[in-house]
Amino acid sequence: MNRSAFTTRRRHLLAVAAGFGLLGDSLASSGGSAEPDFDSMLKPQFGVGDAGCAVLVQRGGKTLWRAAYGSSGRSPEQAIAPESQFRIGSITKTFTAVLALRLVDAGKLDLDTPVGDALTDWPRELPAFTLRQLLSHTAGLGQYTELPEFKRQAARGFSSAELLALCAKTPRIAAPGERYIYSNTGYALIGCLIEAVGGRPFEKAIHDEVLRPLGMADTGFEDQIGSKSRLVLGHGRRMADGTRAPVPAVHSSGISASGGLISTVDDLAKWNAATTTGQLLRPATAALMNTPVRLSDGRPAPTGLGWMLRELQGQTALEHSGSTQGFIGHLLYLPAGELFVAVLMNESSGRQPGPGYLCEQLAAAALGKVAADWAVIELPQEALQQLLGDYGEPEVRRHMELYQGRLMVRRGPSRALLEALSPTHFIDRRRGVVHYKFQVDGKGDAKVLTIQREGSPDLTLVRQ
Repeated sequence: MNRSAFTTRRRHLLAVAAGFGLLGDSLASSGGSAEPDFDSMLKPQFGVGDAGCAVLVQRGGKTLWRAAYGSSGRSPEQAIAPESQFRIGSITKTFTAVLALRLVDAGKLDLDTPVGDALTDWPRELPAFTLRQLLSHTAGLGQYTELPEFKRQAARGFSSAELLALCAKTPRIAAPGERYIYSNTGYALIGCLIEAVGGRPFEKAIHDEVLRPLGMADTGFEDQIGSKSRLVLGHGRRMADGTRAPVPAVHSSGISASGGLISTVDDLAKWNAATTTGQLLRPATAALMNTPVRLSDGRPAPTGLGWMLRELQGQTALEHSGSTQGFIGHLLYLPAGELFVAVLMNESSGRQPGPGYLCEQLAAAALGKVAADWAVIELPQEALQQLLGDYGEPEVRRHMELYQGRLMVRRGPSRALLEALSPTHFIDRRRGVVHYKFQVDGKGDAKVLTIQREGSPDLTLVRQ
């Protein structure tokens, strides 16, 4: 699809979505509003041959909307179906968390004992952190997936010993418990712990302890799915000539506990019901998944032991996103209204809006809410040039660059094209609405970047 067609479609989506966002008063306080037109919110942005999505909206266990849009990638005419399978990336972490907490319930792991006590090959000279800190991304670890050794070997896979050695090499960014730092390394280590304590491969443990008891027949790792696979193909980012960049191969053994599962929106609804009603855990243990963890100075982290947490619509929202190898997805659950939304896409890079934003929009429509109208504008290249560069220190750095005439933000391997609301105010609509606000000097050169998301603390970064 050419840029002109993409821009037209994007503007149409903005007009449609404007009536279904997350701001404003309820239109349905008496319960008498018309059923939301979910289809009109989604259909305009997925053309023939485009990447697409499967979507599910449930309230109180009842399905309000289940549909699919776009191409599976196997041919332009082969459409995604609601039962299609997607790689779910870091949504896998919620499964890993439950499996680890089952071992806690069984007395085989302790949340607050140093991890090295259960891993005989873990270097004793490294800082001690606990399972609780790994589960809540507060162990202070960087990303093993950014190490050159991982990138060189990603396509052919890793043994458990090799993966553990990579985790040991990962840079330490902060002292354990000091800060919330989202980390794939923490969950890779949890996978190693589960194998060491449980005495069986992580993939088999997930199947035996979680997938089979819940009847999640469409969820598993690639070698478990086998001939039954309805896995769609991932789409790489669109190049300047309209073609798609190749999607790099990553062997599931390198990301199994942190992001290796394949699933469907229907199975993820079963999963949400199981985790939010405590089907697999003791009630007190299950509650830890959605109870904010406290940092060493007493501040709450935006996560429990598995689910990410924030305030949305004046209530606690449980959510998790995931992206990998040409896929991106998002789960959102509002416990007060028993409202669950899942969006899985087969395109991971650059798409606006993304699944997190669409989850919020669909949830808002189900609640009868009215949105702010995001009036996206085009800016001249010279205005964007004044915003380029690095902001913040290495562990929280954001890099701004130009891509096909638009401002793009990078954080490690993650990238997102931003949409301009003004010369100094941009939004990213992949995982909800994230605001990027620049402070500029008298010449228009950016000096400070503030990143804001509803229900999360502001992040202020100085231009380097």
